[in-house]
Amino acid sequence: MRKTVLIAALSLFGIVAPAQADIKVQMLEPVVKAKIDLSKQRMNVVVNGEVVHTWKISSGRRGYSTPTGSYYPYRMHKMWYSRKYDMAPMPHAVFFRGGYAVHGTKSISRLGRPASHGCIRLHPENAKKFYDLVRKHGRNRTLVSLNGGWDYKATRVATKKKRKVRRSAATQRVKPVTERTRRGTQRTRRQVRLFRFLN
Repeated sequence: MRKTVLIAALSLFGIVAPAQADIKVQMLEPVVKAKIDLSKQRMNVVVNGEVVHTWKISSGRRGYSTPTGSYYPYRMHKMWYSRKYDMAPMPHAVFFRGGYAVHGTKSISRLGRPASHGCIRLHPENAKKFYDLVRKHGRNRTLVSLNGGWDYKATRVATKKKRKVRRSAATQRVKPVTERTRRGTQRTRRQVRLFRFLN
């Protein structure tokens, strides 16, 4: 923006030719592409047109949306602490829009389903790999694309079904108390009483 204003100002004084004043800065063709599918909670990393990594992610959980669209990263931090969420650590953070970033997480067990406040969480090792790729090729040669959306309703229904299956399985494991088992229990109690009386 400043460069465009400077060229326009210089062109008024005849220092720069008018043809040069119309030049627009174009973003370079991305070498690294992070294709994030929010519906599948997966991130494909493409380098020079070839998929080199496919990782599980965690996007924004219910009440904390993750933006969709395509963005060029604008800043990076080897370690960042979220000022909005109690200084939560965000290792190898690559920010692509406002406070949204791709970063590592300690909640590895939650990867594969929404769990964040809107950011894209990765396994710490995978976050470092992505961070190193962006640093190697440059932010202006990296494109982060997010599409799709998580079906919270389907997830809730599937969770209820799992709970029903677990409860029915637990019920089947419990042996019903029959007359035979009751008699056996009574005999055992009588033997204990007799043993105590004799001793």
